[in-house]
Amino acid sequence: MKEKLARIELEAKQALQKTIDKQALNEIKIKYLGKKSELSNLLKEMANLSKEERPIIGNLANTIRKTIEEEVNKKEAELEQIILKQKLENEKIDITLPSTKIKKGSKHPVNSVIEEIEDLFVSMGYTVETGPELETDKFCFELLNLPQGHPARDMQDSFYITEEYLLRTQTSAVQARTMLANQEKTPIRMICPRKNI
Repeated sequence: MKEKLARIELEAKQALQKTIDKQALNEIKIKYLGKKSELSNLLKEMANLSKEERPIIGNLANTIRKTIEEEVNKKEAELEQIILKQKLENEKIDITLPSTKIKKGSKHPVNSVIEEIEDLFVSMGYTVETGPELETDKFCFELLNLPQGHPARDMQDSFYITEEYLLRTQTSAVQARTMLANQEKTPIRMICPRKNI
């Protein structure tokens, strides 16, 4: 039986050396490690051996199985490296080729109109004023004579972030800020465009 096990090991190693693709490797795996392999059949015959021979042959058979498994795994890793190398050679990218042109977007028509109107007003002496999108209740309502409980507040789409801060409901909050900042008390000529699209 020892001779048979040694022969199986030698045949398996020789077959693995000749293997050049994964399909052949899979066939070798089935032939030498599968349930119906010669090695498995020999292990079934161990019941006929004497009590003294059984542990020696069993140990040898397990060592040979482990050796074949390691060789198969080594060959599998080797084949994967070869496949990867071939892929890398075949899939080279020529970085000297001109790239595809990325189409640039254009301004939204509403933004274009807003900019034209701003330019017109600036040419007449107006200034363009902007303010924060997150505004306090004071600037959105109270400074515009809309105290708590005023019915005109209900007409506004008020999105409160906290009890004091909300998203700016109209551009009038910017006007209130600009008037408070006007220390000279001179006439104010300004426009407050809505947020761009």
